[in-house]
Amino acid sequence: MTTALMQLDIARTALIHAKSLQEIKQIIDIAKAAELYAKEAGLARENVEYATEIKIEAERKLGQTLMETPKSDGSSRGRTSKLGGKRFVPPNSPKTLKELGISKNLSSRSQKLACMNDDEFFNAKERIIKSSSLGGTNKILKEIKSQEKKDVQKKLYTEASKTYKPNTDIQIHNVDFREYAKKIEDNSIDLILTDPPYPKEFLPLWKDLAVVAERILKPGKFLIAYSGQLYLNEIFTYFKDAGLEYYWLAGLWHKGSTAIVNARNVINEMKPILIYCKPPLKKNQNTFIDMFISEKKNKDLHEWGQNIEVIELLIEKFSAPNDLIFEPFAGSGTTLTASKTLKRKCIGCETDKEMIDIIRGRVQ
Repeated sequence: MTTALMQLDIARTALIHAKSLQEIKQIIDIAKAAELYAKEAGLARENVEYATEIKIEAERKLGQTLMETPKSDGSSRGRTSKLGGKRFVPPNSPKTLKELGISKNLSSRSQKLACMNDDEFFNAKERIIKSSSLGGTNKILKEIKSQEKKDVQKKLYTEASKTYKPNTDIQIHNVDFREYAKKIEDNSIDLILTDPPYPKEFLPLWKDLAVVAERILKPGKFLIAYSGQLYLNEIFTYFKDAGLEYYWLAGLWHKGSTAIVNARNVINEMKPILIYCKPPLKKNQNTFIDMFISEKKNKDLHEWGQNIEVIELLIEKFSAPNDLIFEPFAGSGTTLTASKTLKRKCIGCETDKEMIDIIRGRVQ
């Protein structure tokens, strides 16, 4: 066993008795060195996890100690004064965080850990330990904060849904779209705007969507669907076989956001937006630029959520006020919410009951 790993047991015991910032920082450094060595040497996973666990526990104690330490005044930091026009440090003054090697990042991160109750810290620690990234702590804390934000937002919408009153203009149905579509009359829908799931196992839904769209759309009206890239060949075939006519392929650029598609070794920055028309094909009256820019994905309420601003733009370009829009995969209700804002009627279907309550809260 190397010196770095041998020191871990000593460091864990020392952490129990450590009181000063300097002592705790030294333990963090020992654990970080052992963690890095275990990874680079390709040692068993439990060695890495043991080092990470001690590091996280030490960081939490550092945060607790920082929060208990009186803050110095902001100008002189409680350490320096002027004597004869010269600045000097009084003897026996405490070291600054910078002198102790405690960065602003470490200070902030450790205090976030310190603010957690024991259950929250245990769960966060387990996630951090399982993270293979050296920057795993910051990433996990960011994810936890993001999840807390999502939970608060969902709770607010769920509470608002309790006062929801059914509206004939904005309808929400907890049902599979294929079942509900049986109630929709032929040639009655002005626009279908949707974001179906992309994985291969959901391809049958795309095939059924094409068949339903060809029946319920008014002649000359549009089906607009967000899509992934992997199975476009199959989707194009479904739409063509159903009798829909290809109109255009637009794109959604996720500005500042990328995803790695391992199946094709591609770094993906854009999402196709398929635009098909029910015959006879007619030129859309509104001119549009075929690359839409999304500054931020809306994943707070649903893992497949989309930016509402782009949805609103598509609605404005491909429909008119009082038109009837159908959304087969409502998700968190972005299309329904945008339709209400733009004075369109909309029918949405969603199989997830939790999402139904959120949608009702959003359109309330």
